[in-house]
Amino acid sequence: MAIAQNWHNSYGSLLTLELNNKTGALIGTYASTTGGTGTYDVVGWCALNSATEAIGQPLCISILWRSNDGGKSDPSHEVSMMAGQLFLIDGAESLVLNHMFIETKAATTPALGNYPDKLVFFPYPQGPTTQIKIADMPTTQASTLPGSWSGTIQDKKFTLELQATPESATGLSGTICFDNGPTEYITGFTDGFAQTDGFARQGVTLSTFRNEGEERILVAMAGYLDLRTQKLYFNQFETRATSPDNKWYQTVIAGVELIKK
Repeated sequence: MAIAQNWHNSYGSLLTLELNNKTGALIGTYASTTGGTGTYDVVGWCALNSATEAIGQPLCISILWRSNDGGKSDPSHEVSMMAGQLFLIDGAESLVLNHMFIETKAATTPALGNYPDKLVFFPYPQGPTTQIKIADMPTTQASTLPGSWSGTIQDKKFTLELQATPESATGLSGTICFDNGPTEYITGFTDGFAQTDGFARQGVTLSTFRNEGEERILVAMAGYLDLRTQKLYFNQFETRATSPDNKWYQTVIAGVELIKK
C-alpha cells in the first residue's frame, strides 16, 4: 500500500510520486494527455499514516504547467492543485483527488478563472519516460512573491513566509503558521515568466499541512498574484482522512485574499 508509485487516470494522464517517509513530503511528475504534452513537475505532502480499509490517507499536490521536455503547449503559464485521499477498498488502491486548474491567460481555455474537476487514479506499472527534475528550469527576473504574507481563512488567521528556489524562476518554498500554532513547511510553484510576458496575473500554487492532535490536515492553495495590486488570491483545498463511505466530505474549498506584510 503506497502513495509512492505510478498512477494512471481515465484521461490517460500519468502521475508519478516519490515520498519522504519521515516528513511526508512528495515530489514527482505529471504527464498530461488532456491539453499539453510533456512532463510537468509536482510537489506536495501527505499524511504519515497509511490507508487502511477503514480510513484513507490524505494528500495534496501542486503542479506547474511548464513542460520539462518541450511539450506542445509551452510556453504555458497555468498552475494546478489537487487534494484528496488514497483509498484501499477490497484490496484495490485508488487516488481520489479534487483538481483546480488556474488559468491566467485565456489561450487554451474559454476565459480566465478556476476550473474544477475530480480525478480518480489507479496504480500503473509503466513508469515515466523522463526523470524528475524540479529545479531544472530557466531563470528570469526576480518575482515579488518572496516575503511575508498574511490572511484569514475559515476564521483561521495565518502567516505565510515565501522564498524563491535559488536554482529556478518557478520553485517556491517557505513556512506557514495557522492561528499562532506550530510553523510548518510549504512547497510549490509560481509562473516566474508572467512578468516578462506582460500578464496581469501570475499563477501560484502551494502545498502544506497542519497538525490537529494526531491528525494531519493537508492544505493546497492555488490562484494568482495580481501584478497591479500586489495581492494574492487563492482557492484553498483542505483535506482530511475519511472512510471510503464518507469520501464526499474529504475536501473543503474556500477562498482567501493575502496581503504582503
